[in-house]
Amino acid sequence: QQALAIYRAEGDHLGEARCLNMLGFITVTSGDKAGAQAHFEQALSLYYLVGDRQGEATILNNLGNIALLLHDYEAAQSHHEQSLAIRREIDDRPAETKSLVNMGRVALALGSYARARDYSEQAVALARELGSRNLEGVGLVGLSASAHGLGNDQAAREYAAQAVAIAQEIGARQDEGYALGHLARALLGLDELSEASDVYERGRVLYDSLGQPTSALEFEAGLARVALRQGETTQALARVQTILTWLGEHGDDGLDDPLELYLTCYEVQAGEATRRDDVRSHLHRAHTILQAQAARIQSEPLRDQFLHAVDSHRAIMAAWEQVAPDISKEASNVSDEARPCASEG
Repeated sequence: QQALAIYRAEGDHLGEARCLNMLGFITVTSGDKAGAQAHFEQALSLYYLVGDRQGEATILNNLGNIALLLHDYEAAQSHHEQSLAIRREIDDRPAETKSLVNMGRVALALGSYARARDYSEQAVALARELGSRNLEGVGLVGLSASAHGLGNDQAAREYAAQAVAIAQEIGARQDEGYALGHLARALLGLDELSEASDVYERGRVLYDSLGQPTSALEFEAGLARVALRQGETTQALARVQTILTWLGEHGDDGLDDPLELYLTCYEVQAGEATRRDDVRSHLHRAHTILQAQAARIQSEPLRDQFLHAVDSHRAIMAAWEQVAPDISKEASNVSDEARPCASEG
């Protein structure tokens, strides 16, 4: 903040822009996504003012990442498209690779799996040409996720395994965890449950060691799904209880995407007749969050794709369609019971 004040007093727009960009990163790390967005938007105006195209592309990329975290998918797509165009214009090929990776991530979030595959293929090819093992690994994860979305879990497994190997080779533990999640998902899709369980456990332990409990929760949910598929209901319920305890203590505001957590809790506890209201509350919360995210998508075809092409979204919609009539009927019965009787004269 002191440096920012000095740059402003001196009229140093470039220094001010760089400082705002750094403040944006610090702010998003603290969990204030909207505050980070405001810093990046101010920086973008300044980079544009001084004609720094590279800086402009960097900020557009950062704004795209923030928009994705805020589930503003069309804004994320627009920002990354602009960033990619500038990076190609100025021939910044390493940065172009990052933009391609990020375009793939937006496409995955929207359920546009063929587009995600195309962006990821370009990113991997360019990363290999540049000799960037880090970006190659991240691009391979994008290929794994798109292959899974397109129903090819064998390819998804192979891509994710390559990404895990690269992350281990270069010591990128965060990327390793990211790749392990996609490897486990592919194994679950292939019904290789024992191996999927082992990989989910590796990821959970890794994120615990990194001090990232929210990421570890996603692997806990994966372990619950595997246990349910294996018929180990007691174990699945225990895994879900760990998730629910954490949510009860911390809420879901700090989670990037809690939908799969709530869906897992619903699916695992669905057979528990004594917990019917609790179980439905998990599904209700998931459906509410999903609909709020979908409402921000202006394009109707894109919104419909978002709701029905993504596995977890499709499952939430299908489950909600099954229970919503029962909930409406129960609410109507309660209303009838509460209605006062007509008096007779």
